[in-house]
Amino acid sequence: MKIINVVIERLYAIGKFEATGELLEQIGQYEEACRVYCDGKLWDNAKNCASMIKAKDVNNKMMAMISDKERATNKDNKDPWTCLKNGDYNAACEIFAETGDWKNC
Repeated sequence: MKIINVVIERLYAIGKFEATGELLEQIGQYEEACRVYCDGKLWDNAKNCASMIKAKDVNNKMMAMISDKERATNKDNKDPWTCLKNGDYNAACEIFAETGDWKNC
């Protein structure tokens, strides 16, 4: 197990988030894998991983965390269209207003 942990740490350190997440999933550390996927902005991978968590309360907590991080990232990246696609209308309107795009706002 020590070797796996070293590999996980190194993969994460060099920015190989997908490989890190996959390795964590293989050893059953789904929550940590979800966090790694979120760090790499791999939202679909994170959501798929969270759906494998059997405990409903943990599953719901992870899905909420993933959605919150995704919304925050989209808002920070000033991407109103992705916000709209994800149903975050308030964030999209704020971005449109900040950029002076009143027609779309």
